[in-house]
Amino acid sequence: MLHDLPASLISTLVAESLDAVLIIDEYCIICYANQSMEELCGYSRDELAGMPLDTLLPQAVAALHSGHVHSYTHGEKKSAVLGQVRD
Repeated sequence: MLHDLPASLISTLVAESLDAVLIIDEYCIICYANQSMEELCGYSRDELAGMPLDTLLPQAVAALHSGHVHSYTHGEKKSAVLGQVRD
């Protein structure tokens, strides 16, 4: 199970993943970005930290996305993507 793995191993896997990884808070503010995310978006991790996620999204979906995250984090709505295992 995931919770049996050492935190240092999980941190290393996320940091060195070839997939871009962002961690946001409930207000859609970026708290963490790995190196792959830096390379994808062109911002450094220092620039990304504290940045609203909406600034990385197309304007047409940015406001909708924040609303969905707010609804999800406050238990108002289930997500078809967040917290789901994908095949």
